[in-house]
Amino acid sequence: TGDANSDGTMIYAWSDCRNGVRDVVAQKMASNGDNFWGDNGVVAVNADGRQEDPQLVTDGEGGAYIIWMDYRDETDAEGDIYAQHVKSDGSLEWGTEGLALVNQPGQQSSPNICSDGQGGAYVIWKDNASSSYGDIYATHLSSSGVIASGQGVPIITYQSYRSSPSLNTGGLGAAVLVWSDDRNADEDLYAQRISVSAGTIQTQWGNNGGKLVCDVSGHQTSPRVAQYGGNNTIITWEDGRNGHTDAFYQILDGNGGAQLAVNGVSACSGEWEIIKPRVKAGNSVAYIVWEDRRN
Repeated sequence: TGDANSDGTMIYAWSDCRNGVRDVVAQKMASNGDNFWGDNGVVAVNADGRQEDPQLVTDGEGGAYIIWMDYRDETDAEGDIYAQHVKSDGSLEWGTEGLALVNQPGQQSSPNICSDGQGGAYVIWKDNASSSYGDIYATHLSSSGVIASGQGVPIITYQSYRSSPSLNTGGLGAAVLVWSDDRNADEDLYAQRISVSAGTIQTQWGNNGGKLVCDVSGHQTSPRVAQYGGNNTIITWEDGRNGHTDAFYQILDGNGGAQLAVNGVSACSGEWEIIKPRVKAGNSVAYIVWEDRRN
């Protein structure tokens, strides 16, 4: 996993066994390929058990926030989620063992991270400790530390099965997450906007069930989200309303209001499978790509 800094440098991370068991290692590279953090990178966490599957985002200052699955205290069937802030010079802000985002009993899994656009980052994960549906928890990382360290803040606890949410920067220091949810007759699309205030994570689009984005007939699945200028976001997904899978999209404003037709607009439709749409955007221009089986 990796992320680019505004100066053209790249930070990436991986797990390796140089210390006998998997740890997370990071490296910062210049555009010409030179390494900044030594020939072999900096060990972001050196702790008992396995630390693996890292994800990271830049901190906007030449460093990065890195998260990973951590098995120092639990078995492979469970696991916790930890984080490290590696600063621009390769030093570790949160010690050699990192900080626990969640180290509660039971399974915490499927972490996801995005920048808040203001030098911090949001992290979400699925927590099966109290519900088989997998409640979605969140926290926020910044140079001042972690919100609700070791526990996180529950933000989606509606009693329904759901996919692992896609998470991305939402503008004005917030983040937006989208997911498919089977609380109705079939899988529909929901979203939530989260922000930081009063020392915790706040939800802006309704209660713990999120905001309905699309509930047309057929399944809406595999959503992805990106910032679309200011505090607008663009969402794309697989849509089965026409009896086969198409790619649709919708733009939401900062209040969650749909800017396009109700239930979205087709990016590509046909009498064949159109799957796994992905979206990236910048300066209010978005690009959607997908896997297409017309041939």
